[in-house]
Amino acid sequence: MAENSTRYSQTKKGNEKDSPRNSSKYFHLRFIVPGDVQELAAIRDRVEKQSASMNLSDEEAYQIVSAVDETCTNIIKHAYQGKEGNIEISLKVDSERFEIEVADKGIYFDPTLNIPQEIDQEKIGRQKGGLGLFIIKKTMDDLNYRFTMSGENKLHLVKYFRSE
Repeated sequence: MAENSTRYSQTKKGNEKDSPRNSSKYFHLRFIVPGDVQELAAIRDRVEKQSASMNLSDEEAYQIVSAVDETCTNIIKHAYQGKEGNIEISLKVDSERFEIEVADKGIYFDPTLNIPQEIDQEKIGRQKGGLGLFIIKKTMDDLNYRFTMSGENKLHLVKYFRSE
């Protein structure tokens, strides 16, 4: 990820070594990247590193990284359709949840509409693509969409921490 194409801002309170399950500590990271497939690996890496620093289970971290990856892939392919545009990603963590907001200024699309509740297992092996929204819905606890007056698509994802 080119340094000049990505902007980061970060706010931390409390001891970074504390697990979010064991404290009321708060973390917020915001970054903006070009909506380009070449940025996907860097986005995954950044979200994975942040998940790891929060002492999440491997499963929770994988689900969060997968959901962000699927969301950004859909933005690049469908919202921007080869045109230039940025993706803004905000990660917020507190003692109860990991929140992600992904925003773009591409074509309007509400991903919360028409998400299949179940997928035929036979089709999964044959189907190339088209499972992203299903994966996001199945791995995240909350999924909300809004279109802003300034023309932004904003997808808000939440993963609640499970009791140990």
